[in-house]
Amino acid sequence: MDASHALPGVRAARSGTGRTRIAFGIRDRAVREGLRADLCVNAEIEVVGAVGRPGELTALLRTRAVDVAVADIALRSGNFTDWLGGLRGLTEATAAELALFSLTVPAVEVVEYAAEAGVRSFVCGDDLRWDAVAVVRMLRSDAGWVSPAVGAALLRHRSGSRAGRAAVDESRQFMELTGREQAVLPLINEGFTDAQIARRLHVSESTIKYHVGNLLSKWGARNRTHLVHLAGQSARRRAVTCSND
Repeated sequence: MDASHALPGVRAARSGTGRTRIAFGIRDRAVREGLRADLCVNAEIEVVGAVGRPGELTALLRTRAVDVAVADIALRSGNFTDWLGGLRGLTEATAAELALFSLTVPAVEVVEYAAEAGVRSFVCGDDLRWDAVAVVRMLRSDAGWVSPAVGAALLRHRSGSRAGRAAVDESRQFMELTGREQAVLPLINEGFTDAQIARRLHVSESTIKYHVGNLLSKWGARNRTHLVHLAGQSARRRAVTCSND
């Protein structure tokens, strides 16, 4: 059975001949540049753009024609729903294939929500290391591409396994945090002050205080120490899930 049949909301993809024009926004520079290098030497593929900061892929899709757009979930700006809706609107207008990318397996609810919104391709970092050209071909085919790791996570989730339940818990927090909040949280966990975090992220200290306040509220934490404790519990749950896979 086609792996994409496991996802709700799957639509038929446009397939065609000729060069595949691809644009991708991936935060990790090594992955991004490695992918560009792998694809640029293939005569069947034209790399239209390779960007690595929030909003850059959206801007690129407004000005360039592409067949496939690969969007790193880590580069989303604002909440996930609005970010995905904006990308879907741009790719649907040009009949381009939208694939979501993540270095690791995203939370199951994130995948299911995206699939219901019409996204049918999900790529993980290991897929690109395996054979980036083959993955791009699948992205433009009628089948699309669902990473084997994503498919396995969906199966665990739907069978009611402990790993699936843990993924649901994690996804609720993931969906609520903005990209900037995700950048601030690990720095709090490392013990940096607001001023130190502000210097690292090149923003004002008042901006960091605003994000810290949001994190305390979203995690239901009494203070920074409690926030670090809750984040640590979450990380340990993920570690247990991975060790059981």
